[in-house]
Amino acid sequence: MSTHWIHKPAVWLATRDLRKRRADFYFDLAMSLEDRVPIYTSLRKYEARARRRSAGQAIMYRRILAGATKGSLATALAGVAPPSELVMLDAAQVSGDASVAGGLRFLAETVEKTERMAAAIKKAFTYPAMLLVLFCAVLYGFASYAVPVLAAVMPVEKWPAQGKALYAVSTFISQYGIFIFGVMFACFSLFLYSLGNWSGELRGRFDRFLPYSVYRDYTGAMLIVSISSLMRTGVSLRSAIERATKYSNPWTRWHLRRILKRLSSQQSANFGAAFKTGVLSQELE
Repeated sequence: MSTHWIHKPAVWLATRDLRKRRADFYFDLAMSLEDRVPIYTSLRKYEARARRRSAGQAIMYRRILAGATKGSLATALAGVAPPSELVMLDAAQVSGDASVAGGLRFLAETVEKTERMAAAIKKAFTYPAMLLVLFCAVLYGFASYAVPVLAAVMPVEKWPAQGKALYAVSTFISQYGIFIFGVMFACFSLFLYSLGNWSGELRGRFDRFLPYSVYRDYTGAMLIVSISSLMRTGVSLRSAIERATKYSNPWTRWHLRRILKRLSSQQSANFGAAFKTGVLSQELE
């Protein structure tokens, strides 16, 4: 379903808003299923309500409805839910509405817990970051306004050691500060992108340490829950892994392919050995 370029910003904002409150969205869908209201009917209600609010929300829900008509809630929510949740949604849909309702409830609780954890981490990093920005702003102001006045009174060469050090740091910040912040922003953006897209042997070494280990533990746990949900419905381990690969990001897909390869080798008799690819923490392996 194509979207006119005029509506794309509104659709992006609507998708971002639903992504933020997806825990409530999952819970509402679960409650509707438990009341024997089909998912499609609930989504139609959301779409009708969104038409009275904004064009962006209406288009977004029409996309979700289009995916739901194909019989897959995971397909419908692609772009809203992260890959780990899509795998769980796909697993829950295998054995009927009761399983989907349980899976949605589980996801709602999981999202709430992870959001609280993310908020705590963000809070822990926000305060030091604000102090760093404030410190750099003070140094920039010192280099731009105070140094010229002080240098007119006394040459920098005659300043004490502490003053010369402060002068050097503040001058460096004023000249290269924008470049430094640009590099820091680029590195942070690259890190966020690398979480789900960087894979390979080198990434496996990084997964042993923070902050990559947190991502590995969370994604690996969600993967195990998804695979176990599929197997409870009678799906074989190999089929469950192949199904999970469909909605996985490159990092998870790399591990799943290695697991499948091991299951096809002499390690197939030992399922635990097949999962020793680094997708789980050493304690779980």
